[in-house]
Amino acid sequence: LLVTQSADVVILWNVEDWTQRHSMQATSELMSEAAFSPLGDLCGVLFGDSRVALWRTASLAFDRELMPPSVCQSSCCLRHFAIGNRHLAAAGADGTFLVWDLAQSGGLSPRLAMLPRPALMLRFGYLPHRSGKVDAIYVLHDDGQLLVVNLRTLQVGLTLQQQHGALISFEVSHRSTYLALAISDGTLEVRDIAAAA
Repeated sequence: LLVTQSADVVILWNVEDWTQRHSMQATSELMSEAAFSPLGDLCGVLFGDSRVALWRTASLAFDRELMPPSVCQSSCCLRHFAIGNRHLAAAGADGTFLVWDLAQSGGLSPRLAMLPRPALMLRFGYLPHRSGKVDAIYVLHDDGQLLVVNLRTLQVGLTLQQQHGALISFEVSHRSTYLALAISDGTLEVRDIAAAA
């Protein structure tokens, strides 16, 4: 499946024959972003009111809706999100950073942290640690700084910043071995994450 998204519609495409499999039309709130989980079993949509709705891609059945906690609902305006194998993370325009545990049943209350600046891009991965690898979220800020946040502690475990230009995009390899960095001066850099940590 492939997902395309505009402010008022999300379309799931079957890439084998490029037919439209399903579409979701926004009725009251505009959609900000759409994403798949790494296994492709969940599709999520972030709405303008900071709601994240999740669907099971195999059946297209609605899975759940996630909302920011009431303590930050009026002040945080979620702009970006990412779905991992076990977590969903979202970042707001004010630096709000929320992490939901998708394996948790019942009421889903996110953990809340504050980032130093608004995030532009989020990706799940791992962070090398003396006891092995820990689940992490990679967060690109609007100033070109990349933070790697430990999902267990919500503490920054690694900070990367370029000397010759700002980071404008990045991708984490499948097993979080390598990090590809796109830099504003037109260069592409590949780093070994274990060596950077």
